[in-house]
Amino acid sequence: MHNSKPHIMMIVLSLDMGGLERMVIQLIQGLLKRDVRITLVCLEQEGDLVDQLAKDNLQIIAFNKSPGLRFELANKIAGLVKSLNVDVIHSHNSGPHFYAALAVPLLLNKKKLIHTKHGRDDPDNVKKVLLNKISSFFTHTVVAVSSDASDVCRDIEGISPKKLAVIENGIDLSPYVDIDREAQTQRINSGEIRLIHVGRLSLEKNQQLLLRVFASMLKTYPQASLTICGDGNQKAALVELAESLNISDKIDFVGAVNDVPQRLSSHDAFVLSSITEGLPLAIIEAMAGGLPVVSTDVGGMREVIINGENGYLVPSQDEQALLQALLSLCADPLHLQTMGDTAKDIIHANYSLNKMVDQYLRLYQSVAS
Repeated sequence: MHNSKPHIMMIVLSLDMGGLERMVIQLIQGLLKRDVRITLVCLEQEGDLVDQLAKDNLQIIAFNKSPGLRFELANKIAGLVKSLNVDVIHSHNSGPHFYAALAVPLLLNKKKLIHTKHGRDDPDNVKKVLLNKISSFFTHTVVAVSSDASDVCRDIEGISPKKLAVIENGIDLSPYVDIDREAQTQRINSGEIRLIHVGRLSLEKNQQLLLRVFASMLKTYPQASLTICGDGNQKAALVELAESLNISDKIDFVGAVNDVPQRLSSHDAFVLSSITEGLPLAIIEAMAGGLPVVSTDVGGMREVIINGENGYLVPSQDEQALLQALLSLCADPLHLQTMGDTAKDIIHANYSLNKMVDQYLRLYQSVAS
């Protein structure tokens, strides 16, 4: 008989700001509302987002891992699983996956490991692919957040299709508010277009391209503005680039924020310029807020963005294509709003937190011993 309320051990690196981390928090919150017992293990520190988690029925353990390989973590994980009577282990990110996978044989394969693959995970990196393949050997189910990520698992990492499942990210839809479309129309018609970007400031997000495109866009719409939410190791370089392009007064680097739904409602479109992605939570959040998305056509983007209907997809690293998509969007406020409404409808129908939590809970129940 399957355990209806299995005890789940979630394993992450930490809960620092990022899409993966926010997805894990929402999943935990959804499971806690269903009275599922959760133990959260952070291999490194707890992280800045841990305060968002209610402590009821949730134990948080931080290993404070130092850099480098630490094989003793597998023993720690196995010991915790035994002492806490955990039913299912659920890892996120390739590092936690590796250590959780090493713990499975220490548990005599009596406990099942589920791993969520949140993106493509460097399919061109031979070492990373090999590591994922080895880890998956001890994994019961690898959950991909998009069909594209699932294809990487099967075609590049050589993971058996029998081990693969796709569960798309879902979000809590309650914080999102309707945009005042009348005020928005007047603002856009006056040229005051407000763009927003949410993401870790890192090379793979290619925000340098976004800044160059925005500088070109300002030649047509000099009253436009760009809000960049997020932090990361590229922040100083991006601030310097904005200064060299003479657009610093048009860009607001707000850092890592916890009020994304509220910020979205005062903007007109979301822009993503990534070189690689899975199916980022930021896209789903933007669409839930009623914004059309202009994005590079990478990862699982085309699984949620229908070109011309709820946003625009352009080739990765194509500066002119991204610029033309933004100019097209700004030139037709009515179409922009129609695309935003369509985007919102798609998210409400397919990407709710309840749907995601239900799918994970069914998976846990099916593998719990």
